[in-house]
Amino acid sequence: MQRETNRLLESGRRIIEGITTQDPEQLRAQIRGYESQIQALERLRPEQEETAETARRWHTRLYAVFIALPKTGATKELFQRWVIDKSDWDGFLKMLDQMGNGEGSSAAQEEMNERPLWWVLGTSLAFEALVLALACWIFCRRDF
Repeated sequence: MQRETNRLLESGRRIIEGITTQDPEQLRAQIRGYESQIQALERLRPEQEETAETARRWHTRLYAVFIALPKTGATKELFQRWVIDKSDWDGFLKMLDQMGNGEGSSAAQEEMNERPLWWVLGTSLAFEALVLALACWIFCRRDF
């Protein structure tokens, strides 16, 4: 929090220095440049919104598939969450981040840790029940 505040104060100081030491004509030229950049971004916005909407639709579909399939990795992580001490796990994640191999891994891990027990085990058991029901149906339909 302190670092963010200092960074914002430093940015504000640089902006004020830039405004007070520059020629007004240079400032107007900068403003025109910023306005043209804003207009270019506004022209790209509909395309980007369409891309974002497509990504949201695909995410929804893939998430629905993810819910239906067994979660072996999530079950393993659930086991680790209950067995490994939280401070040890946090230290391990920090070590991975520092090594550069775990970019964003701590955020993803925190997201997975928020999943409740019923969601992880319940959906996996529901998948297994569905596979068992399908196998029983196929077995009963066979003509021996």
